[in-house]
Amino acid sequence: MIYSLVYISKANTDMSQEDLLRILHISREWNEEHQITGMLLYIQSKLSNHSHGRFIQALEGDKTDIIEIFDKIKFDNRHRDVTVLNQCYIAEREFKNWAMGFESIKEIDLSALPNIFELDEQFGTKDPSSIFKPALSMMKSFYGLTQTYGK
Repeated sequence: MIYSLVYISKANTDMSQEDLLRILHISREWNEEHQITGMLLYIQSKLSNHSHGRFIQALEGDKTDIIEIFDKIKFDNRHRDVTVLNQCYIAEREFKNWAMGFESIKEIDLSALPNIFELDEQFGTKDPSSIFKPALSMMKSFYGLTQTYGK
């Protein structure tokens, strides 16, 4: 069976496209070597006159490998307030063709997406299980578009 872990976190600084591509390159190398699939979504948002980016990531693979990489991710100084939304065994991969899919969007663009949730300052106090399905749905919508339109 495949182990799945989905988390969300706050970026410590604004992430440039170059910063994000660097993360993506390193992630894809490690993930391909360990047969991990998933997606990284970076959401640029503006809250209380301070810019806050959010990461949402889904990881799928062998439980030992997922726990190993997540232990590193948790202590990465580029983000904070790492919150696990869900971790469990799944019957099949949600992102089977992606060593690490990636999308970067602005929060203003989120209003057009189904099942969106607020990324306000109260976000960290919400029950993670209430956020998991909308977060996974949002990532899967990007995966579906890419598979359909060949991004």
